[in-house]
Amino acid sequence: KYWKAVDDPYPLPDLNQNFGRIVIDIETTSLEWRDPNGQIFLVGILTEVLDCWILTRPYLERPETQAWLRALFAQHGHKIGGHNQKFDVLFMNREFGTPLTIGWDTICMANTYHEGWHKGLKFI
Repeated sequence: KYWKAVDDPYPLPDLNQNFGRIVIDIETTSLEWRDPNGQIFLVGILTEVLDCWILTRPYLERPETQAWLRALFAQHGHKIGGHNQKFDVLFMNREFGTPLTIGWDTICMANTYHEGWHKGLKFI
């Protein structure tokens, strides 16, 4: 399957299907989720069944997209994870009112495996 950029009228997928585990990642205009001027400008969603959606800012501003995200997280939240989920969860909840909680986080997993692992991107 291929990814789909969702920045024009596009039907969002039916939530009553089995996506398996879900990975989300967001890109923001701020590194601080409390920044009142910070915005999410991209949400990437990948499912275990290899569906992938990239939601761009114009699409994210639509009430129906925000409602779909809230429903996705309410129905499938325990299966959702990603990298540095604490940041993504706090930003998503603040901006879109999503009921998302931290499902699983690759930073926590890596730290359990190797406590000396570098957690940021600066060392790269």
